[in-house]
Amino acid sequence: MQKKRTMKYTNLKEASRQDKTRFYIGIALSCAVGFVLSFKVITMLLPVQQPIKTVRLEVVKSISEPTAQLKSFEQYKKDLAFRESTNTWDTLNQYGYIGLYQFGALALKDVGLNIDSIDFKNNPYIFPPSKQDKALERLIRNNKRYLRNYYNYVGTKVNGILVTESGMLTAAHLVGHGPVKKFLKSGVVTSDGNGTKLTEYMKLFSGYEI
Repeated sequence: MQKKRTMKYTNLKEASRQDKTRFYIGIALSCAVGFVLSFKVITMLLPVQQPIKTVRLEVVKSISEPTAQLKSFEQYKKDLAFRESTNTWDTLNQYGYIGLYQFGALALKDVGLNIDSIDFKNNPYIFPPSKQDKALERLIRNNKRYLRNYYNYVGTKVNGILVTESGMLTAAHLVGHGPVKKFLKSGVVTSDGNGTKLTEYMKLFSGYEI
């Protein structure tokens, strides 16, 4: 029986054209199989990418002060009067601020009143408690209008201070609406003539319906 002849070559140049073709096809197939296997391994190792979700950012009011738990406006007036004048309706301080809520000349002018502090000292009945209450309500309405473009800060914190409507408006009562705007925009804290900081009023009067 004639044995099959096994061809061995010392180099590729000695191989026949047919053997060369088989050789190149084998290399090509090996490369293709290796590429497919490598691709599968890579895809298995890569994390599965989740679909992109669009998140809408919103300023959320603090849940620590729901509307149902806010103190009434009547309570607000009592607490503010106690803080400002210890509920003394005919008082006049050293800076010329008068009444329960310690109105200054600028605040009185803002609400349409022309009351001189000396005249009030001589006759407090020109500005009785009922008239002072109405002046306070008018001043609050005015401050709401002055600060209408700053209500987006309500529910946020500025320098660690929670901004609420009642706190913001009471701070405006203390030092005016201008310094409140400045604080909300840049964190600068202003005090009144007695050294009371607006941030103190923002914290103290943060839980009222106003």
